Amino acid sequence: MKAGRLRHRVRVDAPTRGMDSLGAPTSSWSTLVEVQADVSYVSGREYMAASRDLSEEVIRVYMREVPGVHLDAGFRLTDVDNNQQIDIVSILRDHTRSMLTIVGKAGSSHS
Repeated sequence: MKAGRLRHRVRVDAPTRGMDSLGAPTSSWSTLVEVQADVSYVSGREYMAASRDLSEEVIRVYMREVPGVHLDAGFRLTDVDNNQQIDIVSILRDHTRSMLTIVGKAGSSHS
């Protein structure tokens, strides 16, 4: 693996659940690690739903596996360069080279 291919900086965020002062459940995101990765846009689409224009992009992220950090499909990645949040859909592990291929989705809505 050539290091020049991993030219994007991504942050791995995990969901954190807790309780507020009144005992109501809260959820937020906590940063686990920030790593170098290769981010590629695979496909995109636009559609209408609930009187809004929506867009969705499928993104492939290729990165080294981080020792001690176990990624899950409920986590998200944030591209540090453009602050785009990518929801992880699936994780493909390569055990021989300790690399991860992550498929995620990002989207936005326009009124």
